[in-house]
Amino acid sequence: MFPKGLVDANTAMNAAFAMVWGEILGDPRHSIAFKALGYGGKAKELLGVLEETPDDPRSDRTVIGGWAKALGLGGCFHFQTHQFS
Repeated sequence: MFPKGLVDANTAMNAAFAMVWGEILGDPRHSIAFKALGYGGKAKELLGVLEETPDDPRSDRTVIGGWAKALGLGGCFHFQTHQFS
């Protein structure tokens, strides 16, 4: 009973996860169901954001923002910097 857009965003992220692990394990069968349901293209788009972003914790906001934009969730969150004492 969730909105379709939210389910689609979640499923696209799951598809990206399955594609990565399918590649790591050398077994593309992990992503077959997601591709059959039409999430392969969006998963590749999400993985493209990862490939274009430096592998550094300082880039986490860039990845999150890029994925949110790709999934149509760009206006659903904001970042706030916390200072630790």
